Amino acid sequence: MTSSAKSPFDLSGKTAIVTGSTKGIGRAIAVALAEAGAKVTISSRDEGRVSETTQALQDAGHTVLGIPCNVGRKDELQNLVDLHES
Repeated sequence: MTSSAKSPFDLSGKTAIVTGSTKGIGRAIAVALAEAGAKVTISSRDEGRVSETTQALQDAGHTVLGIPCNVGRKDELQNLVDLHES
């Protein structure tokens, strides 16, 4: 039986910022959100890992933005949110 109802986990049209999302649990969360249809912003202090994770998700067909950020620095955190919203 096929249902035409949307999955309760369909995040199409939603956006998410995932900090610490370049490895481990954070990356798994970012991947799951992207697979559910969300536009995901990848963030970590490590610029190289941000680029690699962003590219991997884009290569898989997801809409992703990568922004290096140390969330302990207020100016960097504000920049992360501002760029995510633009």
